Amino acid sequence: MTKEELATILNGKQYGTIPTRKEVSLAKENNLIIVYGASDDLCEFAGTIEDEFDCYDGGEIECEDLPSTIEAIWGEKDGEPSWSYKTDMPHAEFNIYDGDELYCIGMVIDLNEVEKTNMKQSCHMCFNARVDPDGELTDDNDFSSCAIGDFYDGYRAMLSAGYGKPVRIEFEGWNKDVERWVPLGHYYPKFCPNCGRSLMEYE
Repeated sequence: MTKEELATILNGKQYGTIPTRKEVSLAKENNLIIVYGASDDLCEFAGTIEDEFDCYDGGEIECEDLPSTIEAIWGEKDGEPSWSYKTDMPHAEFNIYDGDELYCIGMVIDLNEVEKTNMKQSCHMCFNARVDPDGELTDDNDFSSCAIGDFYDGYRAMLSAGYGKPVRIEFEGWNKDVERWVPLGHYYPKFCPNCGRSLMEYE
């Protein structure tokens, strides 16, 4: 079920009658959140996220499970709904009535779409990381490396970047004959350690 389909089911119903258990169940099954007003000071979340926010006279609603805020707008003028909402997250709207009067313009948010939209935002670690026209990392990059973890004497693991290679973990052993560290193995991460996106440069 899409956010638009659930909003259609909710649209036009009376204050105090939504969401029903079935509607909440549909929201949970499809990773959706129903956002609506209650009383003169509350914003309710139902579905995948169940929560309640105090927003007397309106204001910004912050939820740690969402990447963006929701602005709750309290209608003070005649003809305005008591509650309506604004957000930059993808959503579908529905109307709740109190008798013949429009009480609330609620919204349904699709968390699947929110996650995709959020992933398109730039990551400060991997956004625009390619350094030449062919999309390859080159030895023009500076080299950096630091030891990580605890190992037996004569062994170490290094978190390294640059020197013509992508970010990697290098496993090294001390060679007494040549008196230097020699590589034993390496690991190349497939995902950005900051945002979790697949690092396409490695494919």
